[in-house]
Amino acid sequence: LTDAVSAPLGAYSLLSDMAAARHQAERALTFSAILETLSPSDGESLFLHAQRLGGVGKWEEALPRLRNLRSTNPRHANIANTLGVALFHTKDFKEAKKEFEAALALNPNSTEFKENLIACDEALNGATSTPIS
Repeated sequence: LTDAVSAPLGAYSLLSDMAAARHQAERALTFSAILETLSPSDGESLFLHAQRLGGVGKWEEALPRLRNLRSTNPRHANIANTLGVALFHTKDFKEAKKEFEAALALNPNSTEFKENLIACDEALNGATSTPIS
């Protein structure tokens, strides 16, 4: 049964990616939800679903997944950055800044992480900044 379930996992991931590339966020979320259901302990599936939740503005739902992934993958810069994005969108700018700083420490050459940190600093100082994604 495990083998039968694991075979379509890559297909659901690909379908989710294709829908996201076509700007079909809800469809991408549907496929990632199936993937997460079929493989609830797979970090990549959880991360993809958290990203897709964010893609439709459901950052509150993404937060528990991202916090769990972050605690079990402390050296993964993209998880730290995505958690920062989720925190930013839920207006927890102080915690978001910590995550952006951690992501940047892990990958100091990322312009995306630098831009996110700048936007977060602007938000902390009361400035209206460009939304981050």
